[in-house]
Amino acid sequence: MTTLLLSLLVGVCATWIALVIPARRRSWVDSRIAPHVSLRSGLPGKERASRSGSIPSVSRLTERLLVVLRLERPFRLELARAGSGWTTAQLAWATAGAGGGVFVLALVAGSPAAAVLLGLLAAVVPHVVLRLRAGRRAKAFDEQLPDILDMLVGSLTVGHSFDQSLHAVADGAAEPAATEFKRALGEIRLGRPARAALSDVAARVRSRDLPFVLTAVDLQQQIGGSLGGLLKTVADSVRERQQFRRKVRALTSMGRASAGALVAMPFVAAIGLSLLQPTYMQPMWQTTTGRELVVGALVSMALGTFILKRIVSIGS
Repeated sequence: MTTLLLSLLVGVCATWIALVIPARRRSWVDSRIAPHVSLRSGLPGKERASRSGSIPSVSRLTERLLVVLRLERPFRLELARAGSGWTTAQLAWATAGAGGGVFVLALVAGSPAAAVLLGLLAAVVPHVVLRLRAGRRAKAFDEQLPDILDMLVGSLTVGHSFDQSLHAVADGAAEPAATEFKRALGEIRLGRPARAALSDVAARVRSRDLPFVLTAVDLQQQIGGSLGGLLKTVADSVRERQQFRRKVRALTSMGRASAGALVAMPFVAAIGLSLLQPTYMQPMWQTTTGRELVVGALVSMALGTFILKRIVSIGS
């Protein structure tokens, strides 16, 4: 049991090293777009070039392998949604390092089947961390959206164009909206249509409310009218939707707390018994029947967690 806990600790440490330490290297595309979107690197040009060229062969080989495996685009989208500065190659090495390290330690400790299971779980940890970061980022963006729409309405009211209003939003908004709108403005300045650039923002952030804004802009372009007044109505609708979601979340708080307690209870009991009475839990880890029971319990808990989440959640 001690070795298994050590293996999990190694996986967590590898994930922390891979995801918490910020990346310094900038890609060629970022360096070309940076002057247009007001993104500046903290490194001088020569130092940045030396850093980016330190291990080019390994990084390029990994990126080419990801392209062959058709994993480059999903990894890149996953990193963009989380707002991470890491490259796809660094994410691939973080995944392989966490999974491989835990697999080797667990394999030395005991069963190959348990080593494979723990290795797969450790390999998934970096992606789970990125998904959690992406969820927090999307929630922060949606909370900022009503104020962003108010800024757009104010800018349009004084006579600015839609592109100028987007520039004002990019300069005045907080993170993560500022970064996303700066990126969209950079794409627009390079010749991309504003509708396509903003659609990518909605897909990248996974905003639940931004598609309503894009639909309003499309309708205004087709039938005419005051875009400022239309966006004002959309801002009020977005605020009402967010208030309704908060109300539903408050009403379902008891159900979500019960679900969390039911999921955590078996793990707390297993860890407590393993520390207080190691001989009592040894059959669960050292016999085939015990391992099969553990796997069956984990599968049942995953299914129950999914069902409970669907019961207490509200669709967008």
